[in-house]
Amino acid sequence: MWVKQCNRPSTSASAIGSITYYVTQTVNGCESPRTGIPVQVKDTPDAPGTSGIEFCQNYTAPVLTATLVNNATPNWYGTSQSGGSPSGSAPTPLNSAVGITVYYVSQTLSGCEGPRASLTVRVKSTPGTPGVNPVSFCNNSQAQPLTANGTNLKWYDTSDNLLGGTPTPNTNTVGNQTYKVSQTSSEGCEGPKAVLTVVINALPSQPSVSPVTYCQIQQDQPAQNVTSLASNASGQALRWYNTDGNQFPNAPIPSIDKAGTQTYHVSQTVNNCEGPKADIVVTVNTVSAPTTPKPLVVYCVNDKASPLEAVGETGSQLKWIDPYGRVSSDTPTPPTLNTNVQPGGDPFYVYQIGTNGCYSPRATIKVVVTSPPTLALAAPTGTVNLGQRAPLQLKFTSSGPFSYTLTGGYTGTSLKTDTTISVLPRGNTIYQVVTVSNGCGVGLPGNPATAQINVIVPTVSTSSLAATTLCAGTSLSVPFTTNGQFNSGNIFRIEMVSSADTSKKYAIAATATSSPVTGILPLTLPGEDILSG
Repeated sequence: MWVKQCNRPSTSASAIGSITYYVTQTVNGCESPRTGIPVQVKDTPDAPGTSGIEFCQNYTAPVLTATLVNNATPNWYGTSQSGGSPSGSAPTPLNSAVGITVYYVSQTLSGCEGPRASLTVRVKSTPGTPGVNPVSFCNNSQAQPLTANGTNLKWYDTSDNLLGGTPTPNTNTVGNQTYKVSQTSSEGCEGPKAVLTVVINALPSQPSVSPVTYCQIQQDQPAQNVTSLASNASGQALRWYNTDGNQFPNAPIPSIDKAGTQTYHVSQTVNNCEGPKADIVVTVNTVSAPTTPKPLVVYCVNDKASPLEAVGETGSQLKWIDPYGRVSSDTPTPPTLNTNVQPGGDPFYVYQIGTNGCYSPRATIKVVVTSPPTLALAAPTGTVNLGQRAPLQLKFTSSGPFSYTLTGGYTGTSLKTDTTISVLPRGNTIYQVVTVSNGCGVGLPGNPATAQINVIVPTVSTSSLAATTLCAGTSLSVPFTTNGQFNSGNIFRIEMVSSADTSKKYAIAATATSSPVTGILPLTLPGEDILSG
């Protein structure tokens, strides 16, 4: 019979091994022979070697391991530091909760179980999926790098291949592109991937458009319903542009005040993608005014008048408007019973309606019906100084051009019914109408037919000379006094008159603006009695 015993940590190592114990029995004082009992003391193994383990939440938990002595058998006790039933299989840590869990394991060698060792397992937090939003771009547009809400992002293609950085989608092909993105915590745990779908939208086609035609605005043109171009284009979310590329806030309304063509551009937008522009051409038609060979027609009262003349375009229709605003398709013949009412002639208007339905501007023919004129005169109020010119107003009746003759030798012509001429009266003067005429004959003086201009005549009186006898070539000084008002800039000079022949006068080169006038007697002056004047 063998007895086996496991060594305990307090047991000396020298006790390990085999030893035989002997035993006898004594009966009635008689001791039996000894019987040997061998005892074997085995070594108890130490706690197995362990290392702490870390892994990320929701990742596959690692298998727990321990370092055992040769041929030792592991004893796993889960999280029990003492007690519990051992298991030969290592437990699988939970991966759902973040935190630290301590597991215990021992080893058994030759039937002897050693102390338990602890094994710390730490489950690190794994971040969630990054926040992403669907992204769309237009075909062939400038794309931007993708974005996601998270830290330490990692980007993958649709096959989970890690990309080198943040991707920028290619917009050359219409369709969907799939990218994946994850975030990694500061402890190195990568979270699940979020899927980001990028849509590359096709560009819409040009909107359907139709051209527009109007007539240029004219005075006689009937009202036209000029509306915005919204009804001339068909598409989604239309955008309107002028020729220089600037966008209108709304569909434009064409201007029809000038003839010609206007081009507007319009595009449509689908899924925020703007397509190519289509052109809308607005044509503003016009018709030129009729040609009038005689824009001014002049008759005398009771002359026989002819129909007015105007030439329009081939196929057009002429319309006439008389001075009273009456419209007719018949060519008018102006009346000549009375003179024209409006200065310069009574207007007749003519316009044409072209084959395109547009109205032309008006052409004007003025009809002057005149009679022999009258001429009235009007002088300025007050007086004028001698040597000062004065305005004389001439007022004609009827129509010009006028020819006139006045007393004082004034003649002339005038196109105006009210004109002013300049006269130079030598004293108080009454001007009268001698003749007045125009294309219809000689007229009569008007009322008033005369006009008087009063003239202020100043006087000069010489004083006695200092000497009564002078020689040629000597100085002569003539003192004088004035009475009345002289014109500004007036000067005084000496004139010598022969006492023997008063028709002989001699001017001396001397002037003054006030008394006296001093000058040198000419050497050629004849030696005779002379008087100064």
